[in-house]
Amino acid sequence: MRYRSAAVVFYHYLSDEMSIRFPYPNARLITAACLLLIACGQRKPTGAPGKTAQASPSASIPCIVEKSGKSPRETYPFRMADQVHLLSYAEERDVENEPSLIINGALKAPEIKDDITLTREQTDALFAILYDYRAQSTMPENACFKPGHAIIFYRQQQPLAYIEVSFPCGTVRHSRHIDIGSFCDEKFCRLQDFFKQCGIRRGVKAQRCK
Repeated sequence: MRYRSAAVVFYHYLSDEMSIRFPYPNARLITAACLLLIACGQRKPTGAPGKTAQASPSASIPCIVEKSGKSPRETYPFRMADQVHLLSYAEERDVENEPSLIINGALKAPEIKDDITLTREQTDALFAILYDYRAQSTMPENACFKPGHAIIFYRQQQPLAYIEVSFPCGTVRHSRHIDIGSFCDEKFCRLQDFFKQCGIRRGVKAQRCK
């Protein structure tokens, strides 16, 4: 009924305002209805069904920077790891077929391009980025996840836990029992800059953080 009413209004507009004459009585009404349907069909959809809403690339998620009061000597998985590695993959990992990066104690990473072992000072710096930066507000859900980098925690040469990072999407996934809080623009910027400073070359870009 809504579209028929609109078509009737448009019908009178074509007849009275534009003085268009049609050879058949119903031709004006049919023409008006068709034009309205075409106009409605050109509207852009507000969202794609079946997909989680994604943050706009221009969306800004401000950070709160303050000491968390936590220590890497007391916080899992830092307190249990005797080594922390930064990895870059030769190509993005297939998360659909391999949802977890560590399965039955084995690392299921694709071909590794870079593998950097962190010093104690670098490990402490990484801890500060992960725990001293948090978002001021809830970050929009983002279905995009194409990981090309990871942080691997080892204990006695066995992978213990991981944090996997997708810099292009601005998203992370990690092992259970890891609580690194919410991410925000500055936190991602600092993390990417940290990877680059430590010697990771692939998939990171130089940028100026606040």
